[in-house]
Amino acid sequence: MLAQNGVIPKDRHRWGVQVSGARAVRVAERVKVPMAFPSVLFNKELSDKIRPYGAHVVATERLKESTVTFHVVRAGVTLRSISCVLTP
Repeated sequence: MLAQNGVIPKDRHRWGVQVSGARAVRVAERVKVPMAFPSVLFNKELSDKIRPYGAHVVATERLKESTVTFHVVRAGVTLRSISCVLTP
């Protein structure tokens, strides 16, 4: 989905984060996206794709940092976080 929105692979950085009190590892990703990145549309498309698996998206926006972060959550656990950094 990110590639469909103008993101190229070299602009993605991915790592694992140990979830406190659990054996699971959350996948975190920081992605450079163009200023025209349609974050609202991306949120809807991501939500539609993961809904059949019992998950949903919680999005946060930090204007000072020019970031929008999408958290994929299932059963109260964040499975993945995708931080999109708007770049000129």
